Amino acid sequence: GGFYSAAGSANCSTCVGGTFSSSSAASCTTCDSGKYSLTESSSCTKCGPGYYSSDEGSTECQNCTKGSYTQNTGSTACESCIGGYFAPYRGMVACLKCSSEE
Repeated sequence: GGFYSAAGSANCSTCVGGTFSSSSAASCTTCDSGKYSLTESSSCTKCGPGYYSSDEGSTECQNCTKGSYTQNTGSTACESCIGGYFAPYRGMVACLKCSSEE
């Protein structure tokens, strides 16, 4: 996978990042939001926990920003921490509880 050829082609072409193809494909397919791919991919990969991809055709996933998190794979957005909780780093999979011990 990762290559395609339209009808009547003299050679195969490479699927660019953010797209994929199975073998014997006539075109490349764009990755859905929440997933990404590199050049010559035969499938898209879900973003891992702490990462998201809001756009279709992504070549990488973004870190959740400080103050937000996602614990799911394939996220299209991160969730903001609720009151009483915080996320001090990028790419958090959970918010931390505010306490007097810190």
